[in-house]
Amino acid sequence: KSFFLFPLIIWNLKRKFMKLAEQYDIKAAYFLSLNEKIFLTPLLLQRNIPVTWVEHQELRNWFLKNPWLWLYKKYAKSVQIVPIGKNNFRVLEKLGVPNTSLHEILHGIDKSLPQMQRHTKKNLIVTANRDIPKKGISDLNRAIEILKRKDLEVLIINDFLKKENWYDLLLKADVYVNPARDRSETFSLNSAEALGAGCKLVVTNCSGIADYLGNYEHAFIVEPQNPKDLARGIMQALSAPEQIRSNARKHAKKYFDLSRSLKQFQSVILRS
Repeated sequence: KSFFLFPLIIWNLKRKFMKLAEQYDIKAAYFLSLNEKIFLTPLLLQRNIPVTWVEHQELRNWFLKNPWLWLYKKYAKSVQIVPIGKNNFRVLEKLGVPNTSLHEILHGIDKSLPQMQRHTKKNLIVTANRDIPKKGISDLNRAIEILKRKDLEVLIINDFLKKENWYDLLLKADVYVNPARDRSETFSLNSAEALGAGCKLVVTNCSGIADYLGNYEHAFIVEPQNPKDLARGIMQALSAPEQIRSNARKHAKKYFDLSRSLKQFQSVILRS
């Protein structure tokens, strides 16, 4: 769409930017959307304002076959980029983006979560995702059918909960399942929080967080779009020793630290 709406997009972005520039002393900027990155970045660079791009979506054909990719590659040399997940990092490296421009920053969780008291409800399985195909909820339902266990309680959360209610649920859950079907799940903060709460985590290997976990050490990593393998992972998690909860919480505390994540973003964005 941006290809055909190019004149209107440029005009609108310039108009809004000039209005902001008149109102505020802009010290730095970061962008999420592709339109902002390729059309607004040059205006900021002309004014020596540091620009940071955050790649929070999976970089696939919508990006790799975009008619404006040449502009992305051109300006990528003059900005700093935070690719979410190892896969996005690798894609940008293959495009020739300088390694010095790339910053791997892991999502962080509330540091108090790994310290909270657990009150595990045995055989309670929890997942939190929208019920759309790529999130794999149908695979989870099929996996539960395969298990044929009447003692399982499954909660599928497809709406936002208040922080205290969400944490209470994670501290109660026996197993947390992330059945994502593709790498659109570039990280999965829910899974990181489940680890921090001491859940036994079952996650597909296409979810970005799986790249930072040891199979059978911190979580049970399974194949996507494979209900049988998902059922196997859930069964292993249910029968796994309690030590894996301790491993999960220590790992989450060490690697998914919110305060460190915020400091890293601040350092990159402000060039401090």
